[in-house]
Amino acid sequence: LQPGQQQLAITGIDGRFQITDAPSGIFTVTAEKPGFFSPQQVNSQRYGSSYSFVRLDKDTDSITVKLLPAASIVGRVVDQNSEPLENITILVLVRHHANGRARWDQVNQSQTDDDGTYRVGNLVPGDYYVATGPHARRALNAGGRPDGQNFDEIYPITYFPGSASQTGATQISLTPGQEATADFNLSVEKAYRISGSITSPGPPQQVMLQLLDSDGKILQTPLRRDTGSGFQFSDVPPGAYTIFGIYRDQNTVYAVNQPVNIGSTDVINVPAVLSPGASIPIHIQFDREPPVTQKGLVAAVTLVPESNNPFQVGGTTTWIPESNSLLLSGIAPGKYSVRVNVLNSSYYLVSATCGSLDLNREDLVIGPGSSPAPIELVLNTGAITVKGTVKNGDIPAEASVMLLPETPRAEEPRIVRSDSNGKFQMEGLAPGDYRAYAYFGSDGLEYRNADVMKGYQDWATEVSVEPNQQPDITVRVISGAGQ
Repeated sequence: LQPGQQQLAITGIDGRFQITDAPSGIFTVTAEKPGFFSPQQVNSQRYGSSYSFVRLDKDTDSITVKLLPAASIVGRVVDQNSEPLENITILVLVRHHANGRARWDQVNQSQTDDDGTYRVGNLVPGDYYVATGPHARRALNAGGRPDGQNFDEIYPITYFPGSASQTGATQISLTPGQEATADFNLSVEKAYRISGSITSPGPPQQVMLQLLDSDGKILQTPLRRDTGSGFQFSDVPPGAYTIFGIYRDQNTVYAVNQPVNIGSTDVINVPAVLSPGASIPIHIQFDREPPVTQKGLVAAVTLVPESNNPFQVGGTTTWIPESNSLLLSGIAPGKYSVRVNVLNSSYYLVSATCGSLDLNREDLVIGPGSSPAPIELVLNTGAITVKGTVKNGDIPAEASVMLLPETPRAEEPRIVRSDSNGKFQMEGLAPGDYRAYAYFGSDGLEYRNADVMKGYQDWATEVSVEPNQQPDITVRVISGAGQ
């Protein structure tokens, strides 16, 4: 149909439907019913595919549209004495991709009832992790300790079938209509407290404070704050953590990343001293200078946190006419990968450095109160354009196309969308060797994982981009089994 147009029909009791006066062409077809999912929705979660195409012409008599029943996960949670545990939070996690990395996000949750059982339903068939949330043993007396006891008692985060981390977890693959079982046997563990005080340019109560684990994820643990600058995290298992705090006034970001190690005792008197976010000048060297009024529009630099902390601040870029340069300011302490986005398609990125760091290959670490060296970018004219066609089998397809360089670059891989005829065009490319991938859906690929990308090599289209050339390539859509 024409863009933005659609035709609807409701099935009868025999599942049949009719759409009249449908024009010839290639179309997407979807069906919806509560408690069911289309194969395309299933593929969207498992493989990154979200479209189904049909070709209609004067000889088309009928088509079949399938729906698959939702799946569910059930189980029971008991303690070390096989006694049921009530009100334990059950988390269902699914994997997705962000900035080329795999992330596991919560998609559903439930709680155990008085006999320790739970059920999580209406799940799209696909791959999941299941975990129990942290839970204080004395839920009715949170923060309390028996006389003479110098530790808290908790049921820690546990990934099915019994791992303290996702590394040792077992993935549950749900087929349509399946009811999988994930039981947990939890043991009480000792936990401790972290307390200290906040030093901030603004009111301490306005500082957002989080406790991060060794993977940079927020630890869901009780936080108490007094009316002054004091704070206390309780129910913290032994391990390595970071206290992350951030405060914003009108013009400045202040932040703290304070490492803390928990052994077998409480940790007290931890200073959480917020310092101004770092600023980094960005100098750009051109082989051919653009007009002065366009210099601030040629490139942008973004710092992508390596941490899973959603509140980590990577700064903002502004053009400073007086110094004829860009300025990246308000950067919280942490580890970042540097991403350069060349906005003018006449130029391409030659190199990106910060002091002795090659930002194409190395991460940038910002320490508290540090003053990093300027970021130096070299941009040349003569950027190249690649054209192409995406095909799903023999049919031109509308899909995402990613061009991944063979050698690491500070630029994000170029990603564009092909049109309804499968045509796409990428501009502003540096000379070099690339691999092109096409995929349905918006989740993208885990392109920073070399082992994962090896699984897609049968679908990759190799292309060498040479000066004064304009390659025209065909890219096949990655299909189910390969993703």
